[in-house]
Amino acid sequence: MARRPGPRRLGFLLGAALLLGAGTWVGVSAWIRSAGAARLPRPPDPGKLSPALAEEVARADGAARARPWSAGAVGRLGMVYHANLFYGRARACYRRAEELDGGDERWPYLRALLLAERGEVTPVVRLLERVVRIAPRHALAWYRLGDARYKAADFEGAAAAFVKAEEITAEDGDPARGRPSRRIPVAAHAAAARARILMNGGRLREARDLLWGVVRSAPRFGLAHRLLGNVVERLGDPEEAKRQLAAAVRCPRYSPPADPLVDELTLLSHASSVLLKQATLAKEAGNLEWEERLLALAASHNPGDPDSVAKLAEFHLDQGHPEKAVPALLANRRRDPRNRRIGKLLAECMGRVVKNLLLVYRAGKAEETLRGAIREAPGEPILHGMLADLLVSRGRYDEAAEEFRAALRTRDDPEVRTRLGAALLTAGRGEEGRAELRKVLEASPDHPGALIHLLEDHTRRGRYEEAEAVARRLEKAAPSNPFAHLALAELAARRDRVEEARRHCRRALALKPDLAAARELLSRLPR
Repeated sequence: MARRPGPRRLGFLLGAALLLGAGTWVGVSAWIRSAGAARLPRPPDPGKLSPALAEEVARADGAARARPWSAGAVGRLGMVYHANLFYGRARACYRRAEELDGGDERWPYLRALLLAERGEVTPVVRLLERVVRIAPRHALAWYRLGDARYKAADFEGAAAAFVKAEEITAEDGDPARGRPSRRIPVAAHAAAARARILMNGGRLREARDLLWGVVRSAPRFGLAHRLLGNVVERLGDPEEAKRQLAAAVRCPRYSPPADPLVDELTLLSHASSVLLKQATLAKEAGNLEWEERLLALAASHNPGDPDSVAKLAEFHLDQGHPEKAVPALLANRRRDPRNRRIGKLLAECMGRVVKNLLLVYRAGKAEETLRGAIREAPGEPILHGMLADLLVSRGRYDEAAEEFRAALRTRDDPEVRTRLGAALLTAGRGEEGRAELRKVLEASPDHPGALIHLLEDHTRRGRYEEAEAVARRLEKAAPSNPFAHLALAELAARRDRVEEARRHCRRALALKPDLAAARELLSRLPR
């Protein structure tokens, strides 16, 4: 008779069985995860991506490989690829997400968006028909299905889809209400598209009645006004057509209906082309908050892209907040000191910042701001030049001269050197000032600014012959410069050449009628 195992042996056998089962499950689980991960597309080379995008891709790819049976994780990876223009990888992820969860309408809908961006029509129709079977109350899908059918020349099917979008929106409300990219409601887009089908079919009165309803419900919808203008003109009402076309001109430019998933894709994007395109749509729709957010993302993700940084700076300038643009401009300027567009915008933004401070008598704060910017971008000639001009305005000519020299160490600029020469002359450092002005004239013999300052210096020192020679050079170089004629008039008057002085005074006044010095000198000349 066999011995029955004791309690200890039973416990050992049970533990061994459990361990064996757990190990088997771990192995099976790892195999399933490995098999699922193998069906995901290989990620792009991180070395060819920006650090921020490489991190975004790695995070989404890691989450999808950790849970390859999760449609949400795989679909999210597809959205990251889609948003950043990796269309082939995105398409593969969307397909896999659909296989994992056929009841989630997001993945065929997003694949339809992707294919529509690539110009495909028939596959888009099939995918959107699948979406509305899964989610029959998806108003945006019905609208996009109508648009796809219209492109496929299925006008009856398109009209039916547009009607469905209108009906659902009337019952459920606009699907994009409250979205940051708020635009014209989808129902208005659907009705306008249906009106176009009616117009193409010669049903003008039905189209007119439909469009009147659209412009009443969405008075800022320029496309509807244009279509209505067209249809009433064809029905013999040119005056109303003019009114509608004028109304269209006053409306924002056309932009497609807002779409929550498109907004989500946009916020996932690091591609400046995507972000700037959506920012332009926001601008045309008058949505400043969304425009600013997207421009800020474009500049943040692409600090080396001058176009992204410049558009953000231009936005802040337009909104009267130049100080907000300065950090991104300085960062881009450090990367590419030769970019003229960025340099011009930096000068304009800092100029407005300083001007705004001076208007409220905060010259000290203006100086502090400029010095802080110079610490951020040492050697930036624009900033050194602006600080030098501010110091000149405060009578601190020697300090100004040092800032002008700092600007010139980075880039020789005749305008900056001319202002340096003028500051040195005013500071009583005549030889140095004249030397700087001569350097300018050696490179640019007809430079008006250098000639004017040299002329003033000769006159101030009583060297009238030299002053007159410089004045004649200035007259020849810039015959329309009234100050050249005023200087020649003053010099002629000193030598009692009355007629010559009178002639130059009149010439100066003809060029600049409000030149008080020329008028006063003319009145003092003997008759």
